[in-house]
Amino acid sequence: MAAPLIGIADHDPVLIRLLDQVLTEAGFETVQLPEGARAYEEIKKHQPDLIVLDTWLESREAGWILFQVLRLDRETKHIPVLVCSSDLEEFNKRAGSLEDHSHVGVLNKPFDIDVLIAKVREMLTQKEIAAPGRDGSGPK
Repeated sequence: MAAPLIGIADHDPVLIRLLDQVLTEAGFETVQLPEGARAYEEIKKHQPDLIVLDTWLESREAGWILFQVLRLDRETKHIPVLVCSSDLEEFNKRAGSLEDHSHVGVLNKPFDIDVLIAKVREMLTQKEIAAPGRDGSGPK
């Protein structure tokens, strides 16, 4: 069985490399996502099992826009998204709307790496229970 594929979208290349290393060492495959519209195309192409998404990509709104676009597209709306942010004021304003979406987790920056890994595993387990696997098989 292939390791789950985790997409990483963040504006900070150092954090992307760190998350890539940490998630890889935890047994996941990763794909580093570019900012903006290119991230959306890469997500559609790779169909990751989960996306770690910073709310601030190339602009303060870009991550939120990407999240909304992912939820509107029938090819990507099933992908769990772990929304991360250090902008607590903006995050708190929008947090209520996240509850309207299934397969969404939240994590405030800075976060503990062990908490990140635990949250990723929890969300992947919830996804397996709720939906067919990547190969089209039923829940495990």
